[in-house]
Amino acid sequence: MAMRIGLKLDVDFDTSESYRRLFGGRDVPSRLNELGVQAVEIPLGPSSDLGEVAAKARRCHEVGLQVSFHPYTEGQGANPANFDGPGSHPAMVHQRFLALAASLARDQGETIVNIHPAAGVQHGFRGELLERSVHFFSWVSDWCAERAPNVRPVVELQVAPDVGEQLIRVGDSPVELAEIVKRSGVAACWDVGHAVWNHRRFGMSQEPTKELWESIAHVHCHDVDKEDHRIPSHGDTHWRRFLQNLSDTDFAGTVIVEVVPQTFLDAGGLTALEQSIAAVADAVS
Repeated sequence: MAMRIGLKLDVDFDTSESYRRLFGGRDVPSRLNELGVQAVEIPLGPSSDLGEVAAKARRCHEVGLQVSFHPYTEGQGANPANFDGPGSHPAMVHQRFLALAASLARDQGETIVNIHPAAGVQHGFRGELLERSVHFFSWVSDWCAERAPNVRPVVELQVAPDVGEQLIRVGDSPVELAEIVKRSGVAACWDVGHAVWNHRRFGMSQEPTKELWESIAHVHCHDVDKEDHRIPSHGDTHWRRFLQNLSDTDFAGTVIVEVVPQTFLDAGGLTALEQSIAAVADAVS
């Protein structure tokens, strides 16, 4: 089975001005399918209307797009930094996300839920945040095994905080991410742009560890120049070399182009999106 190429898709794609301009007012899921996109990833937050998300996800599924979900909870009570067992706030909130994925998985099969590890203020102990992340993802893994075997949780490589930022993001290095994966039993989401960004700023390895190579189930792909989350384009780039190496493994998951509509509009609109899809497809062929 070949890799799928996907795109980040905000739940407001029907009403957002940037989506309207990028797709010319066309139905976005149908247009993505026509362009050769095979999957979408929908961001979630604690305040998301999950009924609306479910309806949008089903529209995407009905036109042939594989749907994954990506919760964002940094700086909020639902973050894994605050996990303290099945009755804690992070568990309650993420249980709603997992149940949403389980509902869709009954129709589409395996459904990825891509979650960041703990993030907390810098005066906290990194070791404690790491342990909370391990316990959180162990709970997620057990919850899915018992209640939703077609939901596959993955833990994402985080972008390291800026110098002077009073924050710790656990799992911002390949070694730490590999520890969470090994100890909790979940798979990994490798964010190629985060890896490059962390390498350029802090000298971290931009390659997965051997253990992570074997555990990657989902990929975020975007280029990096003076900023992160830039459009993948043709040429000799790290993201391209990474995908080529990944294609030599048995990876058969989704590569999400994690770029927002405004960035495509600034680069030329729909043509820029088409070119990025072609560049990623060329890398994995």
